[in-house]
Amino acid sequence: MGLYSFLPHKEIRFIFYVFPIFNLVSAVFLDRCFKNRRKSRVQMLMFIFGAGLILMSFVGTTFFLMASSNNYPGGKAFSLLHESYSTSQTNHFVHIDVEAAMTGVSRFGESESEQWKYSKEEELTSYEVFTEIISPDPKRLPEGEVIGVVDGFTGVGLSRDWPFLFFRTEPKLFILHNLKS
Repeated sequence: MGLYSFLPHKEIRFIFYVFPIFNLVSAVFLDRCFKNRRKSRVQMLMFIFGAGLILMSFVGTTFFLMASSNNYPGGKAFSLLHESYSTSQTNHFVHIDVEAAMTGVSRFGESESEQWKYSKEEELTSYEVFTEIISPDPKRLPEGEVIGVVDGFTGVGLSRDWPFLFFRTEPKLFILHNLKS
């Protein structure tokens, strides 16, 4: 793993195969430390150190999981758009900006209904043909109204109260409805 850090072009998919071996060796080591913890202080310290690493790994994984859940507002915006019109019987032609597509809007979130059509066309100059737009710019559609705002992760903040860390978010994507459509 240490040598891997020196490579200029890293791809984690190449080291996924090593993780089970590391886990196996670590488990055997911690098992031996646990069984021999009463024999010496060194064994006890190694066991406490190993258990501490497992706890730190759990806390870190939980922290990063919570942060990443706020890191893809596009999927939330897509869901919010469909929920907003769940009882609607009208046709919808939705434009998805590049930034929205890069943050979680995907084909998996598209409605299977015939009433919904989608566009991810880039470098458009006019958006008048669309009924809705998902965009980071609330002014992208001059004749539109904001019908939804989705916040996204911007960083971590410190607080004096428990919990001492919190996730900062700010509006990342806007769902706009074309008033002319």
